[in-house]
Amino acid sequence: MSHKILTNAGLFENIPGRENFTNPAVTIGSFDGVHIGHRKIIDTLLKRALERGGDPIVITFETHPRLFLNPEYALRLITTNDEKEDILKSIGIKQVLMLRFSREMADLSASDFYNSLLIEKLGVKDIIIGYDHAFGKDREGGMELLKKLGFENGINIEQVEEELVNGKAVSSTWIRDELAEGNTAFANRLLGRVYGISGFVVRGDARGKQLGYPTANVQPNNDKKVVPADGVYAVTVLVDGFSKELPGMLNVGTNPTFDGKKRTIEANIFDLNEDLYGKEITVFFHERIRAEKKFNGVEELKAQLKIDMQRTKEIFKIF
Repeated sequence: MSHKILTNAGLFENIPGRENFTNPAVTIGSFDGVHIGHRKIIDTLLKRALERGGDPIVITFETHPRLFLNPEYALRLITTNDEKEDILKSIGIKQVLMLRFSREMADLSASDFYNSLLIEKLGVKDIIIGYDHAFGKDREGGMELLKKLGFENGINIEQVEEELVNGKAVSSTWIRDELAEGNTAFANRLLGRVYGISGFVVRGDARGKQLGYPTANVQPNNDKKVVPADGVYAVTVLVDGFSKELPGMLNVGTNPTFDGKKRTIEANIFDLNEDLYGKEITVFFHERIRAEKKFNGVEELKAQLKIDMQRTKEIFKIF
């Protein structure tokens, strides 16, 4: 059973105690994106738990600590809490403790966090952390302190090396930057899956229909999610109630040909004529086809849309 525990951090009174777990192995972090670097940590966690016949537990946060500590910083998220939990569940993590990050937690020392939650409350046997992980006030809880604390309690402490791509450590920040540049195919490589945004279909200006390419105007469920750079993308779309993803092309941008001002996400789903207003859909960004461009009139735009569709069909091998 998957646990999603919201608590006033530092008190931990709402978290299940050690009697609910067997030989817990834990890892701690934001895990935004649950990318291939995170997967390396989680794979080690699962392995250690299996060796000890224990429960693998991921401890993460309802609000990204950076957003809490620096609310003026416009951090964009790769995964919502629900997406993160679903991904963790899909790779074998049944126990997720999602803490509510608060000022009390921010001021909690690494030693107090370790002793109060990990030792006294959960009774952990193994702690697995990433190569750059640190926790507690001022990020004082790094590998050196953990090893010292672990030695005192007989707890196995293990640090997992970074996952390198092109000689660079995979990170959530890197993936956010690639998405912001529109490099979705490469971002997908770093994620180990195709990046998606979920939202409800809302009414737009129906201009796509007038052009012969009707679109679903997507309002993201979470306004903190990263929206890739303006441009046209080859996408697949999962519509609520449908059993499979459908291919299509999608435009992110302001529709400069029509002097648009509002940034929109509009998906043209191939061979689908159903009214989708009010339905929830998820769009998966496979590859960027081109940047957004202002065209010299409707006919030039329609000609380009035809080229875009053909390119998308080539990507998905639709003939």
